[in-house]
Amino acid sequence: AYDPDADDTYAVTLTYGGKTTTVNVTVDSSHKHNYVDGVCECGTICAHTNVVEGACAECGAIWTTTSVNQTYQGSEIIAFETWHEFEGVKLTRANSKIVVTGTQLTSAVENYHTVLWEFKEGFTGRLDAYGWPFQGGSSVGAGYSVLEAKIQNGDAVYSYSEGDSFWGYFKELIKDSDFTITFEWKEESAINVTVELIANSGTLSGAAYTCVYSLPITNAGISEFTFHLTAENVNSFTVTDYSMYTWTD
Repeated sequence: AYDPDADDTYAVTLTYGGKTTTVNVTVDSSHKHNYVDGVCECGTICAHTNVVEGACAECGAIWTTTSVNQTYQGSEIIAFETWHEFEGVKLTRANSKIVVTGTQLTSAVENYHTVLWEFKEGFTGRLDAYGWPFQGGSSVGAGYSVLEAKIQNGDAVYSYSEGDSFWGYFKELIKDSDFTITFEWKEESAINVTVELIANSGTLSGAAYTCVYSLPITNAGISEFTFHLTAENVNSFTVTDYSMYTWTD
């Protein structure tokens, strides 16, 4: 069994690109993490589990927030042709969390008549617990999973495992709704995307939808991700602001 406090060598099996190999990994118990912007030279990402007044007691990094107001309003949108870009905004290990907020108006004939999000490095995501990696090559998202998808309306909670009845509620909720999409690089090997919607009107006014995706990173050499938004069959959508949460020394 792995013991982080003991020197030892372990056989590790790696699979990538359809090929499998086994390598020996030697653990040096004398190694002390030297974090720069929350990442050690050995590749370990600080978990920031002990944060006091915005500073991590383990690595010394400071948690800073940069918020940018947006004035984008999209109408007559052509899906996958009309994009809202976030110029210069990148998700990295240090810049590990980005939150985007906005609104949407849609007739919601189908579940996917909403805002859509996309990592330019290889994955298109919808708001309804669905998405797909790019054909012909992707650095993220192949084999993705949905960790949670639910609607809460007062004391009532509905799960997407309920099928058609759940998606009926979903289509009612999204017609006039605020959205928040959070992109977070919490683990070395995966990115989490959390979609939150709140209905502003209609029979489900005030109800909230939450969906959490886990996207495996399939290109171990990649160091940053960029994204943009489009929409399909919506009347209009806005992006009101985005915030970047960054660990810096």
